[in-house]
Parts: sequence; structure tokens; C-alpha cells
Amino acid sequence: MSKVAPDFLIQRTIKQNDKHAEQVSYIKDQSICTNQAKWFMSKLTKDHANKEKADKAFVDEELRQANNELTLRRKQRISALYEYEARLWEDELGELGLRVQRQR
Repeated sequence: MSKVAPDFLIQRTIKQNDKHAEQVSYIKDQSICTNQAKWFMSKLTKDHANKEKADKAFVDEELRQANNELTLRRKQRISALYEYEARLWEDELGELGLRVQRQR
């Protein structure tokens, strides 16, 4: 039976422990990198969603203001048209010798 030097067994155990410690350290580094990548991807997704939401809100506000402006312009044009037609009607009646009495 051959005897193995106890120093060799200690050296082998130390090498195994060092290798195990390196592997644990590598796994921790990979875990940290993975977590950072997950955080970054979730941040990108949320930032993109928030940007889209802000853009949509901006566009909605622009459309609301444009619709209000168009409504005001439409009301002004229809009032001007009614006034113009009323004047034409009064002129036609005036040619016939009739008069229109406006309410005040």
C-alpha cells in the first residue's frame, strides 16, 4: 500500500476550494450582470411606454385644440353667412317696397 503524503491531500483540498471559490465568484458576477441586463431592459420598455404615452397625450391635446379652433371658425363662418343672407333678403324685400323690422 502506497502512502500519500498528507501535504498532497492538503494541497489538493486547497486547489479544490480555490476552484470552487472561483466558480462561485463567476456565478455571482454572472448573476449581477443578468440582473443589470434585466433592469436595463425593463427600464427601456418602461421609458418607451412612458414616451409613447406622453406623445399620445400631446397629440390628443393638439387634436382637441384643433377641433375647438375649427368649431369656433365654423360658428363664425355660419354667423357671417346668416348675416349675409339676411342682408340679401332685406334688400330683396326693400326692392319690393317692403321692410323688415329687426328685434332688438
